[in-house]
Parts: sequence; structure tokens; C-alpha cells
Amino acid sequence: MRKPIFEKLFDIAEYSNMNKEDRQMYDVSLKRKWDAYSIEQTRIILEERAVERGLQQGMQQGLEKGREEMKLETAKTMLDKGFDPKMIAELLHLSESEIEKLR
Repeated sequence: MRKPIFEKLFDIAEYSNMNKEDRQMYDVSLKRKWDAYSIEQTRIILEERAVERGLQQGMQQGLEKGREEMKLETAKTMLDKGFDPKMIAELLHLSESEIEKLR
């Protein structure tokens, strides 16, 4: 008698025996429960998506910063080897003022 199918049957029987007012109150209560569950699940999904976007943006920013640092290191090495600052700026897409700061 404790199997889920019997429990379901007892629930249906109880619902069928309710008067109209009790049945309406039960329906409203059940709808509120489903609404609350739906809202919570939506919040969880949106939160997970926000975390994913944040991680992707952080990784992108890290890559961009790494590229800039690599450009500056390369420019410094080129300066040390005697390359013309204008040529370095042109090749590495840096401003001449950025090159001058490395001296």
C-alpha cells in the first residue's frame, strides 16, 4: 500500500472528495508552488549563464593583456638590438610614445 501508484490513487481520491471551495484553494496553492519552483529554476539558470559569461570575459581580458605584454616585451628586445623605434611601432602596432617609455 506504500507504492507510489497507490499514493497517487489516494491523492486523486482525496482531491475528488473535496468540495468546490477546498478544491479551488488546493489548486491555487499548487499553482503557487509550481510558480515558485519555476522562478527558482529560472534564477539558477540565469545565474549559471552569468557566471559562464563572466568567465569568458575574464579569459578574453587575460588574453588581451597577455598579448599587450608580449608586444611590449618584444619591443623592448628590439630596442635593445638597435631597431628603429618608428619601425618597431609600425611592426607591433604600438604608438611611438609607448616605445619611448620602454627606454
